Amino acid sequence: LFLLHIDARAHSAVAGWAASEPRVHLLERRPVGWGAASQVEVLLEAVAIALAAAPSLDFVINLSDADVALRTGRELSSFLARHRGTSFVAAKFPARDGMRYGAHATMRTPA
Repeated sequence: LFLLHIDARAHSAVAGWAASEPRVHLLERRPVGWGAASQVEVLLEAVAIALAAAPSLDFVINLSDADVALRTGRELSSFLARHRGTSFVAAKFPARDGMRYGAHATMRTPA
């Protein structure tokens, strides 16, 4: 199951491609700012849809356009199998993680 949110400001061609994929569910398009409450709202919507579709999920993986897979699907499955019941959620704070926060400055919506 793949849940995909495409920012309302992104080109609509991506949404057209995703709509033709049977395992992809498109979430409502809306603008999302990096590190903003809108990012959490989209993630919560995705988790609710995922759990409704497959209540026995062991893991939910949240990737953004800035994430690049460095492991194969097999490697990732093996790793996750050894870590059932573990949460890998991390909170980032601008004061402690200035480099990452600054790198996404162009994706943040204006205050």
